Amino acid sequence: MKIDIIKKVTALIFIWIQLNCLCCYSQNSTEKDVEMSKEVEEIIQLGKDSIVQMAIDLLGEKMRAENFAEIKVLTNGKEVFVSFLNPIKYLPINSVFYCDAGVGLLGQSGSIESLANPEGYSINEPFPFYQPNEDTKRNIQFVLEAIDNMEASDVDNFEDEMIIRENEEYYDISVVSEYVESWYKIKKVTGEMYDVGHAHLEPMSVEANDDEIYKEISFAE
Repeated sequence: MKIDIIKKVTALIFIWIQLNCLCCYSQNSTEKDVEMSKEVEEIIQLGKDSIVQMAIDLLGEKMRAENFAEIKVLTNGKEVFVSFLNPIKYLPINSVFYCDAGVGLLGQSGSIESLANPEGYSINEPFPFYQPNEDTKRNIQFVLEAIDNMEASDVDNFEDEMIIRENEEYYDISVVSEYVESWYKIKKVTGEMYDVGHAHLEPMSVEANDDEIYKEISFAE
């Protein structure tokens, strides 16, 4: 059974899930910390690979686990949510991709985020899923090395969301973390940063309710 999905959503949905995952639990300890329904327990017992494939099948899109840098399985005890993320996204000129996705297995609900460069750009065919190539990786590395206080060698552990849009002479970058949104441009030739800006983000108003807090499940290898 495939589900109807909302394809154009903001990344804030996924960031909200990430920021409300207060702890990371092993499969065995989750039961002690979260009161889970029988349905949730049965799904978790299937293991991460099977759960991820269930989410992919429900979305019904031509996506693979390899399209995403980070996949998490989360639960609030009543739902199992699978989060597919690419924390750093590089968009060449005149391109559009599906970049992030999320699926609630029990609720049979899902969403896919599309990003375009320039914003609003589209194509008359199904959007491809984001798949970095070697040029993409080199350009991301160049951008990270040009940013002050950015650990360029630690791409795999990048915890915020970064969108890099290529332009003819510069890269247009936006970064969203838990409390700060930043934006700037970086010249392609020199790596010089300019048009730098920052904005403080107020914490989202979410009451500390167990039903609203999703916790990541860490499966045994």
